[in-house]
Formats: sequence, structure tokens, C-alpha cells
Amino acid sequence: MFLDAPIIRLTGGGIISENKRLILACIVDAYPTVDSYEWYKNDEKLNISPLTSSFIIEKISKDDAGIYACSARNTLKFLNGSSMEKFDKSQARVTVEYAPIVTSLTPILAMDLFTLNIKLQCDVDSYPESTI
Repeated sequence: MFLDAPIIRLTGGGIISENKRLILACIVDAYPTVDSYEWYKNDEKLNISPLTSSFIIEKISKDDAGIYACSARNTLKFLNGSSMEKFDKSQARVTVEYAPIVTSLTPILAMDLFTLNIKLQCDVDSYPESTI
């Protein structure tokens, strides 16, 4: 008997619009088959069933952006009770597009007394970056 380490391909990453559904799939080629999966976001383990080969966010938000990873583990068990494990890990970047949000609107201390124009500084958060 032999043990092949899982070979993983993580699909579903890239740029996705806010409020859309994100599906990340951990596609694995392994012998024997995979025993368990682990999911990570920005190197922090997510609390997901070890039997889950896909990760779904129904309505993605800008806070969900990051680097996601899936690891898969398989085990070969011998008749004498010993075993051998192997695993692999793959990652994908998820970038979320979202509409501009005004984070601050500040008057600048400059006023034109003839036209009564006031200058404002407007700070905006968005992806892709907005132009004002």
C-alpha cells in the first residue's frame, strides 16, 4: 500500500462584488481519499466542519476580503495499528468590490467671502478606489 499526499486546487477566489455569493471549493486528488479539511482566513483557522470541502458566504461584505486557505489530510492505516498522515494546503485571495462610503467630510478653514464658497475635504473608502 502507498500513501499519496493530497494535491489541492482551491477555486473561487478573485474579485467579487459586495452582497454576492462566494463559493470556495477545495478540489483534491488523493489516495486514500481525504479524511479531513481545515479552512483558514488570513492564517486564522475557521470553525467549519472537517468534512466540508467547500466554504460559502451567502452575502459577502468588504470585511470578508482576505486570503483564504484550505488544507486536506489523508491517512493510511496499517494492520499493526500504526498510521501515516500526509496533507497539503492551497490558498486564494478574495477581494471584495464595494460602493464608495464617505468616511469623513471636513470643512477646510478657507472661505471665499465674495462667492461664499466653502472648501470641504471628503474622504471615501471603496474598492476599486474612487475619484471625487
